[in-house]
Amino acid sequence: MIEYHDSELDTQKRPIRNIVATIPGTIHPEKKIVLTAHYDSVIPPGAEDNGSGVAVLLEIARILKEERIPLEYTVEIVFFDYEEKDLNGSQAYVRHALINKDEIIGVINFDMVGWDGGDGKLELITAKISASFLEEGVLFVSKIAGREDFVYPIIEDIENLVGHGDYSSFLGWGIDLENKEGLDMSRGYYYVINVTAAQKLEKGYPYYHTVEDTIEKLNIDFLRQVTQWAAEVVYGLANSSDF
Repeated sequence: MIEYHDSELDTQKRPIRNIVATIPGTIHPEKKIVLTAHYDSVIPPGAEDNGSGVAVLLEIARILKEERIPLEYTVEIVFFDYEEKDLNGSQAYVRHALINKDEIIGVINFDMVGWDGGDGKLELITAKISASFLEEGVLFVSKIAGREDFVYPIIEDIENLVGHGDYSSFLGWGIDLENKEGLDMSRGYYYVINVTAAQKLEKGYPYYHTVEDTIEKLNIDFLRQVTQWAAEVVYGLANSSDF
């Protein structure tokens, strides 16, 4: 099922459109794993930022649909608008989820995953509060799949992550629920991981936010490996008994 979640951006009333695809779980449909990527860009063409993340999620959606892979938990695939505008798309989604008391058991965000930085490895960034989801969930499944050497974890204080990407909206950054009666103001979704390959080296991806961010700059074989890893992780988590 595909839905469009529309809302308005700040006082200028500009529309935000998040695109949400849902694959219902067969045993625990009320609990969901959320895969996210933003589809907007500062300047075209935005191949790495963030066409690469969008490509990974589109392929995962295709695999889950065409192969009819059974999943115990619901998998929700979300394409965020306005990441490049103060994370407004993801913040709108998280507000909606909190108000509806959605039972999100894990979030994996894909942002700039097609440039390998020369070492062929994928970074998994999370806050200390999410360390158990990373270590006992994503890294455990990666090891079972024989891909533990493909990824490496980066665990930070939450203060070092806020505002740096859509994943930080799930950690509660910038979410104003002051006028929503009955909601816990400190609540967030803490099982959150940001998947990226663009923060390596001293300056990171050299074509970041430029017109030179083209598909020729990407390592397509690496992007294919990212997608294979992600599909295996999603299958493992969506059929785990640990949630």
